[in-house]
Amino acid sequence: MTRRTSAALALAAAALVASAACGKKGNPLPPLRPVPARVSDLTVRRTAAGIELHLTIPSGNTDGTTPPAVERVEIYAKPVAANTTLASTADAITGDSNNRRTTIAVRRPEPESDESEKPASDKAAPPAPATQVPAAPTEPAPGDPVTFEDHPSPLWTAATAVDYVAVAIAGGGRGRRSPLSAIVTVPLGDLPKAPTEVTAESDDKVTRLSWTMPRLPGPPPPAPLAVLTVPASATATPSVSAADAASMFVLPAPAVAMPAAPAAPAATLGLARPGREGSGGFGTFEPERGGRGGRGQREGRGGRAGGRGSRGAGAATARPAPPPPQLAAEVLRVNPSPKPGETALTLLTTTPVSQPTFTVPVEFGVEQCFVVRALVVMGPVTLESAPSAPRCITPVDRYPPAAPTGLQAIQEGTAVTLNWSPVDAPDLAGYIVLRGDGTGETMRPLMREPVTTTIYRDETVTAGATYTYSIYAVDRATPPNVSQQSNRETITVR
Repeated sequence: MTRRTSAALALAAAALVASAACGKKGNPLPPLRPVPARVSDLTVRRTAAGIELHLTIPSGNTDGTTPPAVERVEIYAKPVAANTTLASTADAITGDSNNRRTTIAVRRPEPESDESEKPASDKAAPPAPATQVPAAPTEPAPGDPVTFEDHPSPLWTAATAVDYVAVAIAGGGRGRRSPLSAIVTVPLGDLPKAPTEVTAESDDKVTRLSWTMPRLPGPPPPAPLAVLTVPASATATPSVSAADAASMFVLPAPAVAMPAAPAAPAATLGLARPGREGSGGFGTFEPERGGRGGRGQREGRGGRAGGRGSRGAGAATARPAPPPPQLAAEVLRVNPSPKPGETALTLLTTTPVSQPTFTVPVEFGVEQCFVVRALVVMGPVTLESAPSAPRCITPVDRYPPAAPTGLQAIQEGTAVTLNWSPVDAPDLAGYIVLRGDGTGETMRPLMREPVTTTIYRDETVTAGATYTYSIYAVDRATPPNVSQQSNRETITVR
């Protein structure tokens, strides 16, 4: 065997070994275990009927991946005395299953179809039309806004020194849970009073409402509450007993309200409220950072909190000062005869108004009734008053249209043709043509019903006679409002 032949055989053997190594399996990669993203927009509105919690189902995961791994959203809440501290944010609220107010099941997103990528010959024939339309799903999907209504117990009306503290967690498979949402604290003291002295007046364009706003409710703001980062076993006993705390809430059947189609939440001073849309020591605070475990998430089935949002060691951290309470209002139209499925009140203000006035387009001859509610807005927390006494108005149209302009008179054969500039009025009915003999000391209408065009041909003239013309506009009011006369035009028929 020659040296050249030996080298060729060696190269062939090396290539064979290399090709065999390409098919060798490596160490298995760990499975992906995405954690649902945090609920980032928890807001609360307290009314005389109860407490509404609004949030959006997370549409992604904590690592930024999709599809979202969220399967449910849990809402926790508990009554907390205003002068007590929370030893550990996660353990004090979410560590006790008795504080879970509801669990919202989340609909899994439909997998994307690859029918568009298949050749035409590979596509299945379209299915036969269904004989029955399937019912719309009741569970919200990722990205949908939802509302949970928590109903009060009689003790709430006397709970002037107790706060309602709520937090939301998104859950996935195998016990994986998102980081906690911001904790929202709602005072259970007095609600704001309803606005008073509501008035309504109209002009030719709008109906204008005005009212007197109430004062901010409650005593001066109390001192901020503190959050201590010590083990739960070392905390002081709250001033609210376990029996009293349990009786503060009446847990209803979960009531989750969703819009018929996902819609952008109304931007209402930090309030995201579908279909509608205090003072001192309230607001939100974030779970403190520090501690070990879990990369800022809660894991496992035992309810232990891990990561940045739960346990930690170090000095006590006080709740940040809440935003100062802001007075606002919202205006609603009263529906005197609501049909099935309609509400008795229709919200007119897309965002709360800070000034005690609001306008709507005028509707002449139609009775309209309005109510106004006062709002105390503190960041994500809104306290809502009862509606004011209704204020009703039936606007009367006493506003004539503008006078026509640009009148011209031209003889065409044996007739006189008039033309003028149109009048811009939403309730314009038409024009009346006036004619007088000579210089027009006496002007008389040439028709009973108004004409709707801006050209009129007068064929009742006599050759050699002199005539003076003018025009005025009328609207559709009963009786009609009449404008001023236009300029006058005098012409002698040849």
